[in-house]
Amino acid sequence: MRTDTPTPDELSGARFWATARITLGRQAVVLPVMAGHIIWQADQSPSVQVTGLRLPILTETGENVIMTGLVGSEGHRVHIDCHARSGAAVWDWPMGTYQISQVRRQDGGTIDVTGQLLTAAIADHKYASAKPVNVRQSALTVLQALAVEDDIHLDWSDDLVARRIPSDYTIGTDRGEAWAALLEAIGAYATFSPHADVRIRPVPEPTGTPVVTVTGGLGGTVVDAEITLDRAQIFNHIIVPVKDSDQVAEVAQRDGRYAVDRCGWRSKEISGADVPNMAQASLVARAELTKSLARAVTVPVELIPDWRIEPYDLVRVTVNDVARMGLVTGVDWPLTHADTMVIDIATEV
Repeated sequence: MRTDTPTPDELSGARFWATARITLGRQAVVLPVMAGHIIWQADQSPSVQVTGLRLPILTETGENVIMTGLVGSEGHRVHIDCHARSGAAVWDWPMGTYQISQVRRQDGGTIDVTGQLLTAAIADHKYASAKPVNVRQSALTVLQALAVEDDIHLDWSDDLVARRIPSDYTIGTDRGEAWAALLEAIGAYATFSPHADVRIRPVPEPTGTPVVTVTGGLGGTVVDAEITLDRAQIFNHIIVPVKDSDQVAEVAQRDGRYAVDRCGWRSKEISGADVPNMAQASLVARAELTKSLARAVTVPVELIPDWRIEPYDLVRVTVNDVARMGLVTGVDWPLTHADTMVIDIATEV
């Protein structure tokens, strides 16, 4: 949960707007955001995109940002900042930096911009041949090495510092695939960072105190019908072998509708993780169980924007006085004041 943003109550009655700072090398231009959304989804890669970003085609001085090359999709990046002002306080908070993938002219002197989390640059940059990796390095060292080649700055959770790379891990020609495989092997995910370009965090366990409670019907909050996957796509028992050992880490769901003693054992072995020890195998197993069950049952919720909510936050959903806990597995942040926010809550983790 973010602490550098206003609460919905603080934002009520305040003036809100967003700005886009577009850069290419040393050139930069700041434009007001007329519309747009930032969308994060747990099961997508890259996990975050900015979409429908509508900007004026002319700067305040009358320059055409397309004709002058200030805006484009040839290595351009866009950084989004949100701002709010009230009689009592002033807020400015970043919403990430993205690689621009598409720019389209629109009617009315505007352009429409689409972008992806900067990890897209890692996937776009291919190697001519595979590269071996020193197995004594930490996983974070390898992730940093991949990122720095594309001028991407990382921040990370201290929980990840000790996690090691698999013993025969190799960076192939597809750097994006190597990046994703290493994140999976250490039980982590990538999202935008308020302080750098990309943040690396461990996939959390669904325990603790919910950071926020959303209640259907309160303040215009709409809790939609739950979306349930086919049973064949849901796994409630994860097995992770330890490299060069007879040991395996196992974790199973013990409560909820997909508990193993309620709906049977749905097992999945993560055979390609190649983890070096039991401790890391257990971490990977727990992360994989969380990700599997996060897709099982999803409850979409539409609400007044709450900018404090972050990926994988633990929240409570209350409908007709019945409360359920879940992890946030999808967020749609609106970049205009009049729009509502949509979050997806996984209730079976």
